[in-house]
Amino acid sequence: MESPVEELEKLLLWDPVDDVRIVGICGMGGIGKTTLATVLFDRVSHQYDAKCFIDDVSKAYRDCGTIGVLKQLLQQTLNEENLQICNLYNAANLMQRRLRYVKTLIVLYNVDDVEQREKLVVNREWLGAGSRAIIVSRDKHVLKEFGVTTVYNVPLFNGPDSLKLFCKKAFNSDEIVGDYKDLTHDVLEHAKNLPLAIKVLGSFLCGRSVSEWRSALVRLKEIPNKDILDVLQISYDRLEDSEKQIFLDIACFFSGYEELYVKKVLDCRGLHSEIGIRVLLDKSLIDNSHGCIEMHGLLKDLGRKIVKGNSPKEPGKWSRLWVHEDFYNTSKATETTNTEGIVLEMSIEMKVLMTDAEVLSKMSNLRLLILHGVNFMGSLNCLSDKLQYLEWFHYPFSYLPSSFQPNSLIELILRRSNIKQLWKGTKYLPNLRVLDLSDSKNITKVPNFRGVPNLERIILDGCTKLAWINPSVGLLKRLAFLSLKNCINLVSLPSNILGLNSLEYLNISGCPKVFSNQMLDKPIREEHSKILGIRETGMQSQSTSSSIIKKFISFNFCCTKGYKSSGGCLLPSLPTFFSMQDLDLSFCNLSQIPDAIGSMHSLETLNLGGNNFVSLPSSISKLSKLIYLNLEHCKQLRFFPEMPSPTALPAIRGTYTVAPYGRGLYIFNCPKIVDIEGCHGMTFAWLLQILQVSQKSGTPIGWIDIVLPGNQIPRWFSNQSLGTSISLDPSPIMHDNNWVGFACSVRFSYSWIASLMATLLD
Repeated sequence: MESPVEELEKLLLWDPVDDVRIVGICGMGGIGKTTLATVLFDRVSHQYDAKCFIDDVSKAYRDCGTIGVLKQLLQQTLNEENLQICNLYNAANLMQRRLRYVKTLIVLYNVDDVEQREKLVVNREWLGAGSRAIIVSRDKHVLKEFGVTTVYNVPLFNGPDSLKLFCKKAFNSDEIVGDYKDLTHDVLEHAKNLPLAIKVLGSFLCGRSVSEWRSALVRLKEIPNKDILDVLQISYDRLEDSEKQIFLDIACFFSGYEELYVKKVLDCRGLHSEIGIRVLLDKSLIDNSHGCIEMHGLLKDLGRKIVKGNSPKEPGKWSRLWVHEDFYNTSKATETTNTEGIVLEMSIEMKVLMTDAEVLSKMSNLRLLILHGVNFMGSLNCLSDKLQYLEWFHYPFSYLPSSFQPNSLIELILRRSNIKQLWKGTKYLPNLRVLDLSDSKNITKVPNFRGVPNLERIILDGCTKLAWINPSVGLLKRLAFLSLKNCINLVSLPSNILGLNSLEYLNISGCPKVFSNQMLDKPIREEHSKILGIRETGMQSQSTSSSIIKKFISFNFCCTKGYKSSGGCLLPSLPTFFSMQDLDLSFCNLSQIPDAIGSMHSLETLNLGGNNFVSLPSSISKLSKLIYLNLEHCKQLRFFPEMPSPTALPAIRGTYTVAPYGRGLYIFNCPKIVDIEGCHGMTFAWLLQILQVSQKSGTPIGWIDIVLPGNQIPRWFSNQSLGTSISLDPSPIMHDNNWVGFACSVRFSYSWIASLMATLLD
């Protein structure tokens, strides 16, 4: 493996020898940018006719101003001590005249401001053939403004290099001395491969006894080293206020969390996550290379030290709480009004400590509350009305506090809660966008939605006692996501959801009783009548609720035996939902799918698994955007329809978008299919069409899963073998720019899987 210096040297020489190249070096504080730039300069500077190394541009600007920095640059490159420079024009003119024919090497270290770039008149057109400029900064955005050809991100040390550097500083040796082996690994674990931390801690521990090392390690956990944090804090101090809040939230709460989730919570906090996260990434304060937000351990220490301020032993005065013991101790604190955010994940200590719920009542400035499996005693009489994001798994109480009026609340997530009813009557929450009560087994009815007009997502999966949905749901003009999966006792849906043109995702999988009755076509209670009247006025095309039903009477679902049905079961007319992208009707005991489904031209994913129909309508072929079709466990299915011809591929979605479905076709455990060969032929023709659309449009496919009945691997899979694994030689495609991807085929038995699952469950 090449060293960083060798990699950088290669970047400098990458272009033709006569070209002018500007290379950026970027990385977090203390990662070794100075050392790397200095070594590189010493190694290659003899190849240039003129050279300059300004070791701290930001400091030079503060001390000498723009003219002073330019004077220093020109004095070094031209090797003239007594240059007279009066203004920027004079400096630019001198640089253009004197350097354009000279092969020059310029290194500018610690450039931290775009304004410095504008005043540093380093123009590649004014430099001679073969010249190189190296700009060193903690901020990638600054490097982009300098017009760098490429950016080298300085990596953290690897394990062997960290050990070697530490031994040199701590033992003046190349290896661990005496009884310090375990302690050395503990120190390196704290340093997390950051060169500055390794140097500082190694030098500090040099010559000290084993007991002193142990004492120092205990202290480090409570009080991080000041010399290290001072270097890291330089980047923090340069952030805007909102960016500082994001940094502290990540340091205390969200390091290691999925990026989309973090952005969602930060946006609820009003912190403008898109630009804020970008700034932290550019300044090397966080990393998101694997789809998760990661922060170096020492930067987390810095953020938490800032939060603790001058009261490290008084958590009641902190703005954020992230350790359960500290949260427990706030119950004894007299002052808790500073607390703005609490995030507590499940831990062993949570199972032991019981916290008085009354402590939350005293936190009047609380804006963020995320609790996963925290044990409480007593009752909850009050919650902060300033809450913007509330996520509480296993909420232990039957109701929310009656006085709770969080006008700024954007997301309310009470999964697996003990709640029976959120609130009585109508509560006005104008900013609420998401309501998630999934797997709340005791809830019997959902609240009146009149007071939450901006609700966009309702998730009630697994609410097994829920029998009906408040008809006020039909007033939610912004509702895009409605999931009622496995609400096994849900007997009907309000008919006025027919007017929800905004609905993109509907999941009523595992709700067989919904189709045992027609949808509610008669007003229930006075409230339902009022809502229908409002909807009719808004639509201006219907006069009575019965006319709404008649309009869609052609769209019926026929139920299987065992469920009462008077000639079919009404469901909201699918053609009405022109925005519908995802529809899940799996395990709903359906015996027929109507032709009208082909009119849902926006549909991208369709799950009909676990039903009892014999065939699908030919109109399925009209769904040109369909990229996911699930027919698993359709045991009566005999005839497979013609697949649609895709015209465009929808974008790959993340976890926290409307629906995170994959792409593919699932025909699994469908034992009565007649023409298996024809099924295979249509499937692979569909796959080829998708590949063609992908290549033509440039839209990435990501992955496609296809599960088909049969007992043979298709012949076009040339590399076949028996067993549980297969090896591939990637060399034929490593340098082929035209390759599309990998196709893998596996043969398996459903009976074997069923047997395995039964064994695991036992």
